[in-house]
Amino acid sequence: GADPKSPLPNSGEALVPAEAKQGVVALATGDSHSLALRSDGSVVAWGSNLYGQTNVPAAAKSGVVAIASGTYHAVALRSDGSVVIWGTTSFKGGIPEIARTEVQGIAAGGGHTIVQKRDGSSWAWGEDSSSVIRLSDALYGSAAAMATTYDFTLIQRADRSLVFEPDSLDASIPALGRREVIAMAVTLRSGLLVVPVVPPTLTTSPGNRAVYAGQTVLLESAATGFPLNFQWFRDGVPIPGATKQSLDLGVVRPEQAGAYTVSVSNAAGVVSSPAPSRVEIHPSAGTVITWGDLSEGWGSVPDEARSGVVAIASGFQHALALRADGTVVTWGKAVVPGLLSVPIEARSRITRISAGGYHSLAVSSTGSVIAWGDTNKGLAKVPATALTGVVDAKAGANHSIALRADGSVVGWGDNSQRQASIPPEALSDVVAISAEGSRSVALRSDGSVIVWGWSESAPTAVPTAATRDVVAVAAGTYNTLALKRDGSVISWLAGETTLSRIPAGVTNDVVAISVSGDTAVAVKRSGDLVAWSLGFQSLPSPGTKGFVAATENSLHGLGLLGSPFTLRTEPFAGGIAMTWSTNASRVRLQAAPALNSDGLWNEVPGVPEIRGAQFILPVPANAAAEFFRLLQPD
Repeated sequence: GADPKSPLPNSGEALVPAEAKQGVVALATGDSHSLALRSDGSVVAWGSNLYGQTNVPAAAKSGVVAIASGTYHAVALRSDGSVVIWGTTSFKGGIPEIARTEVQGIAAGGGHTIVQKRDGSSWAWGEDSSSVIRLSDALYGSAAAMATTYDFTLIQRADRSLVFEPDSLDASIPALGRREVIAMAVTLRSGLLVVPVVPPTLTTSPGNRAVYAGQTVLLESAATGFPLNFQWFRDGVPIPGATKQSLDLGVVRPEQAGAYTVSVSNAAGVVSSPAPSRVEIHPSAGTVITWGDLSEGWGSVPDEARSGVVAIASGFQHALALRADGTVVTWGKAVVPGLLSVPIEARSRITRISAGGYHSLAVSSTGSVIAWGDTNKGLAKVPATALTGVVDAKAGANHSIALRADGSVVGWGDNSQRQASIPPEALSDVVAISAEGSRSVALRSDGSVIVWGWSESAPTAVPTAATRDVVAVAAGTYNTLALKRDGSVISWLAGETTLSRIPAGVTNDVVAISVSGDTAVAVKRSGDLVAWSLGFQSLPSPGTKGFVAATENSLHGLGLLGSPFTLRTEPFAGGIAMTWSTNASRVRLQAAPALNSDGLWNEVPGVPEIRGAQFILPVPANAAAEFFRLLQPD
């Protein structure tokens, strides 16, 4: 037992003598000295000799079977059952008579000594006392080994169990130490137990998992042996920090899918999972994914955008996601100050979002447009006519337009290409809008398309096919896309009336379109994605199905995944149409005036028609409801 007030910080205790470098069978240490018992029964001592504790007496130079050490004294047990003590013990009277014969065990700590007699009795003395005390037979009578220090003694019973004296310290014995103990030692504040190593055996391996993104996954294993060291692997590569019996993957993302294994090891060997646990993670409804160049934060999709997303928008180097609860999530590169900081007024009750070059727009349920990010060219100065009664807003490179509930369009920001000057044809009967680069597009209730900007003082001519039966529009920097009522897509370049070539895959069953830069994207009813460039070059997709919306440019893509229960809107003359998959035939369409209208959701009248793999139900433009949902019966 070391003395915390010892004046001997370095007394040669680290200078192990040659006699103690081989043939040693036991060790004991005091405050600044050490003892070694050799196989020939001799004791070697080194370190501080302030109290004579390294002056090994002749009686301890042979025939010794056990050693112990207090702070400044040493104890040796001879084969004849006698005890030898040297150094200082603060005991008045030398070695007591009880320790001169029939001793079978010894312990020393602080300034006291404990001996166990062959008759099972245990005795202690020291610590400025002249008396010898018989210890409790209940505790010490069955002791197989002891280790003691100033204030307590650790006892190993014959049944291999461990107890403390006083017993108030029993709870501090670690569970791993409550097993067969080979050797033990104690200090002022800690203990050391040596236990046998038991080879590991893996008794339970985790099975395969198939979950949706946003769910939690816990992989568990069980093993026997002691001690046990765990290491988890994914696809054969060690997972940093995964060293527990179970592996908690938390709320999972698609990229965490793989083959998981666990190995269990100790000094006696290593065992591993007999077969990998394959974790499949399917994108859940409302999950945002990215692909292509994932640098500059593009690939760092926040957890909030991993589920529950109903709309997405992409700027030059930033992205937005609108959640079903009306909150907005943003990520990417903060090219301008505040671009990735959603303003307070846009943190709840948002119904529409849009991303421009380096600015973002949101429409609140109150009909107000909120703008943030780039403040140049008047982008942040939302006009009064866009602060009330707005149902949608779109951002171009450096301008913005808004669609009001009365069918009129409002524009602001850069007007160098006349992109923010609203033509008379777009001041009424407009049902949808789009903006990109320095161009603006509007869809009228009669299914015709209006395009302006790109230095045109008036709407540019459009192909004949764009003058009727159009249900959705998408403005590109150099071209325009229109989705026809029959599910086909048409495209034409700015300033031209001749239709451009399109891939064969977008001639039918298209439900959503977008254009970013020179890249066009179409989402099929099947959830497949078709992307192509103005040069009619097919572009790679992420290899994922289940899209409900997507946008892509020459660098990267942004997609929103849905499910059979995804509700879509399709503009049409006189209002909008609500569509959902025929795979969700047991759901009901309901409407309410606000998202928080608990108890006010009502069935939408009418019988939905079947168009391809979709149900479709028109909703009149003058309907009071602003929000719709699909309800699945219990």
